[in-house]
Amino acid sequence: MSNKIINLLSIIGILFVIYKINIEFSTFSKEKEIVSLKKVDLDKYLDNKSEEVIGYLQIKNISLNEPLYEQTSAKNHVDYGLEIISDEENLVVASHSGNSQVAAFNNLYQLNIKTKAIVTLRKKTAILTLKSKTIIPKKNLVTIDQSCQMTLITCHQKDYRLVLCYKND
Repeated sequence: MSNKIINLLSIIGILFVIYKINIEFSTFSKEKEIVSLKKVDLDKYLDNKSEEVIGYLQIKNISLNEPLYEQTSAKNHVDYGLEIISDEENLVVASHSGNSQVAAFNNLYQLNIKTKAIVTLRKKTAILTLKSKTIIPKKNLVTIDQSCQMTLITCHQKDYRLVLCYKND
């Protein structure tokens, strides 16, 4: 119970740190690379609410392939998988790590710099590259690097957070 409260307060803290962020994903048009992508079966996530799904996040190196929901959706919450904190200039996404079924970011710590992530958001696709990994104490607020196009945040070990910054090449 206290971990849930701490996680909720952490996410609320992140929201206060983030301001006026606006994301622009360039349309990825290299057909041969798009064809090689594994498509997500979004129907299994929808529960007849397809208007809530706005895209997906895929990182092949860790077999991550998760839907992204509108920020106003009840499914846009770390207790269901991924939670979009901001989808403006810098897409900021949080999720649990650990042994839970909803721990979508369980293997983020395994990623190396230059690992690719494929993000589809509102019918636009971008391939981003991991530029930095930062581990900070949980008690500290997460400072969002405004030069990132995507920031992924999760808990790391017991008392830390892992923050990954992705950018266009």
